[in-house]
Amino acid sequence: MVPKKVIMITKVTVKWDKLEEFHEWWEKVSLPNWIEHGARHIGSFENYLGDKKNVIIRITEFDDFSKWEKWMEWRNSTMYFTEPTSKERAEKLRPVTSRAESLTESVWFSIY
Repeated sequence: MVPKKVIMITKVTVKWDKLEEFHEWWEKVSLPNWIEHGARHIGSFENYLGDKKNVIIRITEFDDFSKWEKWMEWRNSTMYFTEPTSKERAEKLRPVTSRAESLTESVWFSIY
């Protein structure tokens, strides 16, 4: 059975001194790329009880498996895993190394 929807949950622990910069990067650079590739931003959350404030959860949804696959193919070949050609591009497209301490993703596929 091919899933009807795909939900991605991304958990990022951002360096304290890069928190505002990370939020700005997400809004101006990363989120538009997600949307352009078929994702819907469900929400972004910071935990203020228990965990540190610099832990951010982002939830995005894709209408179908093929849109999610196309996003992952583009992202893995372009956004995170290629060597940047300029310092400016490196700053824009490699947020994990420059702004975050860790990043984990989980992917959920609809059953029906």
